[in-house]
Amino acid sequence: MDRHERNATEKAIILAFAFRAGLASRPDVQFLVEPATRYLDHHLGFDLVLYRIRGGATQRLLVDATSSFREKGKKIARTIEKGRGFRFIVKGDWQTAAFDIILDPCFERAWGQLSDGKPMALPRVCPDHGNSCRLARHLFDFGERLNRQLENHRRRDGSPGQATEFSMSVSRPSF
Repeated sequence: MDRHERNATEKAIILAFAFRAGLASRPDVQFLVEPATRYLDHHLGFDLVLYRIRGGATQRLLVDATSSFREKGKKIARTIEKGRGFRFIVKGDWQTAAFDIILDPCFERAWGQLSDGKPMALPRVCPDHGNSCRLARHLFDFGERLNRQLENHRRRDGSPGQATEFSMSVSRPSF
């Protein structure tokens, strides 16, 4: 399946979540990240799917990635207008994505491990250096900020939202 074009923020978010899923998975709970295919992105409006597998039960969260709060509002309006189900909209910092992650010399090899439509988790993000390169440190920090958005998701009544179940707790690895 051919890969469709994504912007820097979407790529960084997908790779950061895949890395975090690999670090957070344990024998009792597994996390996976599936980059959306071109069709799913363009017709159903999401960039990735987060999976949480526990005790044989699989939950999924559709995620739409953005780099700006203005775009976030547009994405919410589009989802409501088209009558789509719940999409969690995650915001990633464009500058961090572009300058710290995408321009890293190890990025293309790390990104090449992912395939659209295939759920994965990457406990070792860089095929050449494992988790000992600068890319791993930048992705870990970026993933921490993304994960906080999952942890802090609330419904209108203030109760924890659906996305909180997909929060991936990870202790800081030794880089």
